[in-house]
Amino acid sequence: DAFDAHGWPYYTREWADGWYPGYSDGWAELRGAVGILYEQARSTGMSVKRPSGQVMPYRDTVLHQAVSSLANLRTAARNREALLRDFASYHRASLGDPRVFAVATGRVPDRERRLVLTLLRQGVEVSTATAAFSARGIAAPGDPAQARTFPAGTILVAAGQPLGGLVKALLEFDPHMADTFLREEREKLEREGRSKLYDISAWNLGMAWGLDAWWLDATGVARTPVTAIDEPPVGIAAAPGVAVGWIVDGRLDGSLGFAVAALERGLEVYVADKDFTAAGTRFARGAVLVRRDDNAADVEAAVAAAARASGVLAQPTTTARSPDDGPDLGGHHFQRLVRPRVALLGNAPIDIDAYGHVWYLLDRELRLPVTLIETLALDAYDLRRYNVLVIPPGGSALGPILAANKDALQAWVKGGGTLIALGSSAALIADDKLGLSGVRRRGDVLESLELYEKQAEREISSRAIVIEPGAVWAAAGAPTGHGDDDDHRRAEDEEHGPSGKEALVAEHAWLLRFAPRGAMLRGLVDTDSWLTFGAAAEMPVLVDRDEPLFARAPIRTAIRLAGPKTLRFSGLLWPEARQVWARTAWATAESMGEGQTILFASPPSLRAW
Repeated sequence: DAFDAHGWPYYTREWADGWYPGYSDGWAELRGAVGILYEQARSTGMSVKRPSGQVMPYRDTVLHQAVSSLANLRTAARNREALLRDFASYHRASLGDPRVFAVATGRVPDRERRLVLTLLRQGVEVSTATAAFSARGIAAPGDPAQARTFPAGTILVAAGQPLGGLVKALLEFDPHMADTFLREEREKLEREGRSKLYDISAWNLGMAWGLDAWWLDATGVARTPVTAIDEPPVGIAAAPGVAVGWIVDGRLDGSLGFAVAALERGLEVYVADKDFTAAGTRFARGAVLVRRDDNAADVEAAVAAAARASGVLAQPTTTARSPDDGPDLGGHHFQRLVRPRVALLGNAPIDIDAYGHVWYLLDRELRLPVTLIETLALDAYDLRRYNVLVIPPGGSALGPILAANKDALQAWVKGGGTLIALGSSAALIADDKLGLSGVRRRGDVLESLELYEKQAEREISSRAIVIEPGAVWAAAGAPTGHGDDDDHRRAEDEEHGPSGKEALVAEHAWLLRFAPRGAMLRGLVDTDSWLTFGAAAEMPVLVDRDEPLFARAPIRTAIRLAGPKTLRFSGLLWPEARQVWARTAWATAESMGEGQTILFASPPSLRAW
């Protein structure tokens, strides 16, 4: 009404969705408020010339916002009682929900603590189980309910609480969009090639942080409310004698920060590529080790300072000898780390959000010194000053810049540099004309997809080897049973002939319309790769309109997406996308000379993921 009184045009409901719970107005609604967003597009402190030729001065945009705010205040005052009733009704609505979100503790202690702090800071009620209990529930979308015993101390978050709506928005594994919206989205994609979705379609903290998370029917479990959480011990744990080394477990995200802090203090640092036992504790691969013998006399003080700086507790061990058949601390399963000197591409055409996510991860969470390199002036930098170059997503405008610098980048990688490219930049690096990677985009290998898919199937099956001794020691080879199928398939191919390249390209372009919009997909982890230290055999990864990548040996695919039947964890994934993104490479590492190229099909740094 206020706008109509001034004769101002406006529109509502045309483009922004409220699915992702992280926006300020959406988050406020999940706490029972009325979330309102007013935006005046393209007004950034300057006058704007409209297509009609009319110039809108900045003072007009300020006036529009002021009128909006006053109208909201008047409306709230007139409807005070109705707003309060709605607020109370919202908080009562979830009280009857019997379900409980549970996290069995011990898998990733620092992330479990992070979850509790995140929920408590928002006013969510959190408790812990006072004793072990058994319950039925699910640990992933679509799984059948199963019984499990949970230990005392299990984290419990009831859906039936005043902020139950917020709990479900943050922790539900797989909320579904309305059928009416799916129809609208499909029509938009097929007719215009555009999506109505504004943001990612999947998000939950349990899966994002790799927790041992479940949704249970466990209302009768005895529990103790959590109102605060103690700071974890940091520094060096007590030891019964003189330590030969200090260890930080590879399960902890803090182990990475410890490695950085130790290297910055001039310590010799090693990382374990295999699980091992020391000081009465089982440590996961990726554990960080500092040995006394490799360092100066003040090594213990430096280790304690690095542990305090990274918020971890370093465990001392008084012997290098393993008590079991695992590796000893002086053996070849402990790889020496080199202090990283990191350059990060930034400014146009690098995506500013993606750049911010990477910078925050490196500078704020890992406390790793980073040098910003102006992307448009890449040719002016001496890359020999750095041994790591990180390229956040940059879009198509980044392609010509990379092409103009390909010789310098090739020489730098071959000389020992590590090139890391994320999202759309990884797809650009996968262009064979650059000579920086053997990974290929799907659109570049349409005529040889079968070769890539066959190797992917073999690689996936190699992670679950089944031996049939009778077949191994048989005097004569047994028939495989596949010969007739192969002959039939060849006959069909000869009858119909291969599809023309033009038809394949057109089909590929059509399929890309249905790219995952921020969906959580099942990643199959190569647990022999150093790139997956800290990860389990499977992990959810986010794919958001990123190009499908294909890789073959000798390129190491550290994380590969699962087959079409088990691909989706959460979020919108059309059937076409299941086929296109199934078994593609999500994270790869390949050697080039003395260096290496590492590609992530999607940025793993998204929103502190």
